[in-house]
Amino acid sequence: MSASFNDGLRTDDAVITSGTNVTPAIHLGSRTLAGFYFPPTMTSASLAIEASPDGASWYSIPTDTGTYAVASDLYQAVDPAYFIGIRYIRFVGSNEAADRTIKAISCLI
Repeated sequence: MSASFNDGLRTDDAVITSGTNVTPAIHLGSRTLAGFYFPPTMTSASLAIEASPDGASWYSIPTDTGTYAVASDLYQAVDPAYFIGIRYIRFVGSNEAADRTIKAISCLI
């Protein structure tokens, strides 16, 4: 996982590795999720985001939709209100045939 900063935004790469359906944890710290980019080759039909206070115990985030429909080469904005105060997130989809990198965008509010 890598992170980069630009104009107050941070980008974290979250990789669903081949044969798995979940990314490693992204530590948001005092930031909140603003959106994410789907890779062009994503095969999952939908993606959920889970929250954790410690990076070990995971909980569903009750958003309006619960999951996000996957579309290739799409930026999916999220309502930051659902992610305020969450220390760690991870993305959960279906098993991927190859590594898929989701780019998570976070910001300070």
